[in-house]
This record gives sequence, C-alpha cells and structure tokens, in this order.
Amino acid sequence: MSSNLSAEEAAALAAALPGANAAAKSASVAPRQFDQPLRLSAGDLESVRDRLRKALKDVERDLAAPLRSSVKLELVDASEVSAEGLASAQQLPFAALRFEVAKQPGWLTWTGKAPIDALEVALGAAAPGENQPRRLSPVEQSTLLRLLGGATKKLAASVALEASTLNVAQDVESFGSWRQGGERAEAQRVRVVIGVQTLGSESQWQLYLPGITPTARTPAKLAPQAPLPQHLGAIPVELRVVLGSAQVPLAQLLALEPGDVIPLDCELGDSLIVSVEQRACMRAQLGQSRGNLAVRIESIQRPLPGA
Repeated sequence: MSSNLSAEEAAALAAALPGANAAAKSASVAPRQFDQPLRLSAGDLESVRDRLRKALKDVERDLAAPLRSSVKLELVDASEVSAEGLASAQQLPFAALRFEVAKQPGWLTWTGKAPIDALEVALGAAAPGENQPRRLSPVEQSTLLRLLGGATKKLAASVALEASTLNVAQDVESFGSWRQGGERAEAQRVRVVIGVQTLGSESQWQLYLPGITPTARTPAKLAPQAPLPQHLGAIPVELRVVLGSAQVPLAQLLALEPGDVIPLDCELGDSLIVSVEQRACMRAQLGQSRGNLAVRIESIQRPLPGA
C-alpha cells in the first residue's frame, strides 16, 4: 500500500498519538493457546493464588485431626483451562468430588493410592496398608465427602465462591460435564494444583473452580498528548479497519466468479483493530450508524516501536 507519509513523518505522527509519551515497559509473555481465549489477567490469577495460599493453612488444620497426622498443602499452580473432555481424561478407577458454584459444576480430583490411604486412617486403621486405586464402598464415599467437602468449601470461599451440592463421582456419568451448567454453561475453569504431603507420601489435588471473573479496573490515565507539529496537520492519512477474514481452498479461489459470496468471520458487536498508516493504534467495536457500517473507538494504544 502506498503511503502519503515519509518514514520521519509517520514516526512524528505516532509520537503525537494519545499515550505516546507513556514509558514503554518490557514484560514477559506466557505462552497460551489462542483457540482457548483467556479471561483473567496475570494480576487476577496472582490474587487468586495469594488467597488460596492463606486458606490452605486452615485446610491443613482441618485434615490433621481425622488423618491423625500432620498435613502439608502447597499451592503448585493456578491457571485457566478448558474443562472440555475432563471426565474422559480420568483413569478408572477414580474417586473425585463434584460440586456446584451457581449451578456450574466444578471438581476436586485426588488420584492414586493416597486417597485410599487417607480413608483407611480416617476410618480407624493404625496405618495405611498396601493400597491400590479401587472403587469406594458407600462408607468410604461418605468419609471422602467429609474429608474433601470442607476443604473444597473453604478454598472456594477464599476466592468469593460458594460451593454446594457436593457428591462423590466414581465414573464418567456421575463426574459429568461443564455443559450441565445450563444456559450459562461455559468450559472455562481455574485449575488449582495443590501438593499434598501426609501419611508418609506425596500426591496432588486438582481443583477445578468455575465462576472466577476478571477484576474490574479503572482505566489508566494517558499521559498528556504531545503537540502535533503544525506542518503535519493538513496531511491526509489512511485509516483502515479489517472487518474479517476467510480461509478458502486454492481450488475454490481459482474458481471464483462475479456474484460469488465469501462470508467473513465478523459480526456486529465484534471487536476490531483500527490501523493508521499500517500501524495498529486503536481498538473499536463494529456497529451501524445511519444505515451504514461504522466502528466505535473503544481504546487508543501506542504503536509498538518499529511496528
């Protein structure tokens, strides 16, 4: 695309955009799957981790009495994941705790022999035996519900969630799916991995919490706008918004004729990027104005150096 600006003029224009005087900050970027959009910021997740760490101390004390042993719980990680296929990923036999937060299902899984060891001691054994994972008896299910139910409620409450309708799941059907959350069902969960040390062994809990939402933030104030040099004021610049894209097999592309329709992956209300002279400078929302397509500017951002 031809440009009406020289490189020097484009740089001057970029410097005059709102926010151009803000100091550039370097930051590490965590890898992520872009086909699984994330909703929580790094700050949101760090806040979740902090609150969970504090709650783990109470859970340790609660478990120490029925297990007649010291219990050490350590937060290993908390991150956003999709709950798609979670039930089928469990290896039989398993025993998990299923619960609900505002009718959205969540789970706490504890695999291997560790939960069997804990149940034996909680039910009166002097020490755990040579156990292997197996299906639990009704009495063992009830005991596991007591052991993990209180822990689940306290951990959920620490991040402002109320866990209810707790049950033990031992098969894919009773484990269920995120789709059972009704009209508001969504796959997003925060997976909390907790290291467990007790009864002479180490294991892990994996807690899948639904309903953790982003923290509302006050938009940062932009630095004062640099004055635009007078000689640049009348120069026309190109403002471009890409409404959508499509993938077309080469054979179909070569066979296109006048009158063919190519649907774009864009709908009214979608968020779009606005570019000025090929530099992404704004985010906008697609809409209509007086019967025409239009975009409403939602935020203005500084172009990256060299972009």
